[in-house]
Amino acid sequence: MLVFGLLGFLVGTFIWHRLFVKSGYLSQAAVQRLSTNRAPTERGERIRVGIGYVTYLLIFFGLGIPMLIFGDRTPLQLFATIGLNGLGVYIAIHAFLRYRKTRSR
Repeated sequence: MLVFGLLGFLVGTFIWHRLFVKSGYLSQAAVQRLSTNRAPTERGERIRVGIGYVTYLLIFFGLGIPMLIFGDRTPLQLFATIGLNGLGVYIAIHAFLRYRKTRSR
């Protein structure tokens, strides 16, 4: 099994090299980033950060706003609501400032 695993790894590496590097599908800069283990491109990193902001906003506002509208108004629930909505506002401001900074370059 060890020999078959090693053989499968080598065949996979060879096929990957033939399909993406030799064919010219990946640029030389992308190949260098991948070989030095710095794979995410600048565009991919922007997309990842954007998805993270949207996810955080959905979590914080998705829990905080319904708690504010439909909650029992206990002290613990009020503090949780304030905290969740406060974090949502903080993340929204942070995302807006980051977006504005990248647009002004």
